[in-house]
Amino acid sequence: MNDLIQTMPESEKNWDIGRTSIKQNIEANRITKTNILFNYQTALKRGLNYDTRKDVYQSIDNITLADIKNFHGDHMKDKKWNIRVIGDKTKLNMSDLAKYGKVVELNLKDIFGYEVESKVLKP
Repeated sequence: MNDLIQTMPESEKNWDIGRTSIKQNIEANRITKTNILFNYQTALKRGLNYDTRKDVYQSIDNITLADIKNFHGDHMKDKKWNIRVIGDKTKLNMSDLAKYGKVVELNLKDIFGYEVESKVLKP
């Protein structure tokens, strides 16, 4: 993953497929029922009063692979990143993880906001 963040693969064909996929997704998905309200509230929090998918749909054909590459260079490449690994500590090599930077161990409450009670069930 780190290699992808640092070195963006460039493929005009893949960008064309991605652009088509974005447009098809917007065309196929409808905002219905309570999601109308939630999407509107989200837009208001961003200082907008309309569905931003309209902007994406209208401008996506004018975005080039060079634009994506520039965005990657400005906002992703050579930036510091937090890497999160969730798993059984006994199966992780902590010294390997430390090669990427400072390792901070979190508990379930830190991650999920609650603690899990472990109950032993007796047969």
